[in-house]
Amino acid sequence: MYLYKRNLYFTSLLFLGFLGCTPSKRKTSKEGIKISLATNEAPDTAYSTSYTQVNLETKGAPSFLKEVNRIYFDEEKFFILDRGLRKIVIFNSSGKYLSTIDRIGRGPTEYNQLSDFYLDTKNKQIVVLCSRPYKVMFFNYNTEFIKENKIDDLFLQMGSDDKFYYFQKAEMINGDIGKYNLDVYSKDLKFIRSLSPIVGSDLNYIDIVGNSITTGRNLFFSKRYDDNIYHLENGNVTIKYRINFEEATLPEDLQSQSTSDEFFKRVDEKKYVYGIKDVVESDQFVVFQTNQGMYFLNKNNKVLTQVRTLVSSDIKFSLSNYLVLGNTKDQIVFIQDPVRLKSLYEYSITKTKDLNKKFVEIAKNIEDGDNQILFIYKLK
Repeated sequence: MYLYKRNLYFTSLLFLGFLGCTPSKRKTSKEGIKISLATNEAPDTAYSTSYTQVNLETKGAPSFLKEVNRIYFDEEKFFILDRGLRKIVIFNSSGKYLSTIDRIGRGPTEYNQLSDFYLDTKNKQIVVLCSRPYKVMFFNYNTEFIKENKIDDLFLQMGSDDKFYYFQKAEMINGDIGKYNLDVYSKDLKFIRSLSPIVGSDLNYIDIVGNSITTGRNLFFSKRYDDNIYHLENGNVTIKYRINFEEATLPEDLQSQSTSDEFFKRVDEKKYVYGIKDVVESDQFVVFQTNQGMYFLNKNNKVLTQVRTLVSSDIKFSLSNYLVLGNTKDQIVFIQDPVRLKSLYEYSITKTKDLNKKFVEIAKNIEDGDNQILFIYKLK
């Protein structure tokens, strides 16, 4: 399948008009937007200046990770949410296990389910959002409990700036449809206002995996069936970028499609984009993920490029599905399952002996039960 570089217009920096494109010709608009064919893969050096590999240590059950749902970095430590195992695990910058927040229970200072967390780097606190029961818990970087505050609603994700917390609301609770996507709370967890009204098209419960709220040089928010990227600041939400996916824009009739089979059939046929997640901005790029892969907006030449996978120039391995490395200005993390790497290696040696030496070294050192391997990229 061919992928296209598409034009877009965005409000905070510049405005670009809509352009058509044909797959057989390269075009340049009057505004200097380049539209050309792209490939399924792109070299990592096209979008990054450096990368770091971190093997997360497995040291007994407290350190074990089933999945990585969100990751922050501060004081040379990784703070990692595993929503499935209901815990937050901390490693140092080399991947050595340090400690765990794992307070599953029904009593005070305990929780039954986690939704998300935010790393307060100013106060050096881990702010944990709980979905059962509804509350917010505070821990220091040594995972020692500080306090907890009850809240009145079910929230899925959270972020914060210097003055406010922003909580993404569940669209339906106990059969009741909500009215807004976000609630704003003060730092002492008092409700301030609701933002981003839910429209009728939001009530078709089809979404993509990823984080709608991301923390980098900006606090971003995105949602399904919406081609806008939003900025959260000073208790308000504003449009930062308006993305035009051209022929991949999801038609309005599909936004209210109640039959998932028909929805996915048409999406697969036309390669429609129906969700934006994991937005991050660097000096040169705005990067985000969709159900059709990653997109890289080059802010210098005004080109939006769709890419399925990045190929590591070091180990010649394809990477996809990143997370934003929270509290960094321009870094993303590709989380690799060691079982997958090991299986790929074992299959590859049956086909060829000419394998990348570094890939072989990584694969041979993998043991059963190992935690994930992080490939951390600094964007240009």
